[in-house]
Amino acid sequence: MNLTKNLLNTSTLKINGEEVHYYSLNTLEKMGITDVSRLPYSMKILLEGVMRNLDDHIITEDHVKL
Repeated sequence: MNLTKNLLNTSTLKINGEEVHYYSLNTLEKMGITDVSRLPYSMKILLEGVMRNLDDHIITEDHVKL
C-alpha cells in the first residue's frame, strides 16, 4: 500500500456553489493507521497539517503514523 499516494488525495466539499478541497482524516481510519475519533481536537489539527505537507523528504509517512 502506498500511504503517501492515498493521503495526497483530497476530498471535495461544495459550499455556496464553490468547491473546497481538504485532506480527510477518515482516510487514516480506513487505512487502519489510527482511530481518529479518539484523538483530541488539537491532535486532529496537527495531523491534518502533517498530511497537507507530506512530501516524503521533510515530512514522511512515519510522521503520519501515530
